[in-house]
Amino acid sequence: MLSVVRAREQLSIHALHAAQNEGSHIVLMKGAPERIVERCSTIYINGSDLPLSSDWLNKFHAACDTLGGLGERVLGFCDRHESFPRNHVFDADAGNFPTSGLRFVGLISLIDPPRPNVPAAVERCRMAGIRVVMVTGDAPTTAKAIARIIGLISQDSLTLDEMQQTPAADFTGSAQRSDTTVSSHRPWESWSFKLNLCQHGVPDTVLHESPWSRSD
Repeated sequence: MLSVVRAREQLSIHALHAAQNEGSHIVLMKGAPERIVERCSTIYINGSDLPLSSDWLNKFHAACDTLGGLGERVLGFCDRHESFPRNHVFDADAGNFPTSGLRFVGLISLIDPPRPNVPAAVERCRMAGIRVVMVTGDAPTTAKAIARIIGLISQDSLTLDEMQQTPAADFTGSAQRSDTTVSSHRPWESWSFKLNLCQHGVPDTVLHESPWSRSD
């Protein structure tokens, strides 16, 4: 078995029993949904492999937004049956195994709620004039929902992506807003981003990328 881990993705390759004639091995991958789905060309629906059409992609994004909006962390999963020679040596550096043209098989969402005393702590910091910052590896939708739950931001707060999609005229008077949600980039371009309270402009962001590592 080969196991490869990098930021927002984990891949493993397993040998199958001889009776399973779809291929000698199965490639499994899990990770951030947007990173997983971009590696897929088909989707597994009711026992059949279907083309990953724009209609299915729209349903995928809607499901991710719904689950993330509940404050749940979402993982995507995909696989691919592949035949390799018996003496094939998998090499993570050479990448001599498929990482595209995979089959999307589904989403799993996890609930990891903040501690009960966090909202009160945030409020005490705010009353004391302390600037509160949240650094997270969650997708923007999930992070925004968690930030609302703990009272870090208000219902009117925007992510950076939302601000970029909003006409400038709609921001009249927004400098008076007491809190703004800010993400660094699109979720598939960064591992961590900052939700930051600000009163003027867009604050600095926090980025973190992890290199590939390997365990056999």
